[in-house]
Amino acid sequence: MKRSIKIECSTINADSEFIIELRQSDISTLILELSMIMMGLLDKLMIIFNNGDSVEISLGEKLSQTDKATVSQKQGRVFFVLSANHLEYLCTFLLRVYRDEIAEVNHLHIEGKKGDEPYDLTLLFNQSSAAMTPEEASRLM
Repeated sequence: MKRSIKIECSTINADSEFIIELRQSDISTLILELSMIMMGLLDKLMIIFNNGDSVEISLGEKLSQTDKATVSQKQGRVFFVLSANHLEYLCTFLLRVYRDEIAEVNHLHIEGKKGDEPYDLTLLFNQSSAAMTPEEASRLM
């Protein structure tokens, strides 16, 4: 089964990445739909944006846990096939953003390959925690 949703956020379809600037109000819809893919209740999710861009996300059952996402593009639409590991990480991260009402970091990359070239899915968050200072990082090490 394939579903389509429309979310009102900004996107940039660049040469080597597709960037989505997610608003907090978009998180609940997105996490619900992605979770349905992860649980096998959906095969594909088409996300349509205000500017006419669209992205299709699906689970690549033949991808290993270490494989990068596979990316293709057709008629202006970008297709991301994610490994189970990527999809699980993305869902977990978005659930924490939903729960905490703020992202731990200001962006998240899902590394992909479009043919032989790198092509990433990047999520930007309009609400994120302050960056860690070098001193805070060294205390954790």
